[in-house]
Amino acid sequence: MLKTQAGEAMVEAGKHWQNNNLQLAGESFRQACMFYRTVGDPQGEAQAVSRLAELAWRLRYLADAYALFVEARGLSPPQQKTTKVRPMSCCVWASWPVSNSRKRKRATLSPVTKSL
Repeated sequence: MLKTQAGEAMVEAGKHWQNNNLQLAGESFRQACMFYRTVGDPQGEAQAVSRLAELAWRLRYLADAYALFVEARGLSPPQQKTTKVRPMSCCVWASWPVSNSRKRKRATLSPVTKSL
């Protein structure tokens, strides 16, 4: 039941995002995160957290976007060889691909970049 509510919250957040009501979209993504966390679905939670990070990035809350992106990376399984990097805006350790670590940090913090 909670997994269904999480999916509905994600759909609702997408509708709010399309209608450019970003505050309600953020609340819906946050609600979906909590539902997925309660159910114990790390992939769903990572998806909701990464969408929340995209929203924070769009609103130019760069430190929050970076912290959320790092959290989402920690929730999803690593896809390649990783190294640990200390993020600037939060106290959790994150996994970054070794070959792209410098490039990704710069892209994440750059106001010119549109996506995380």
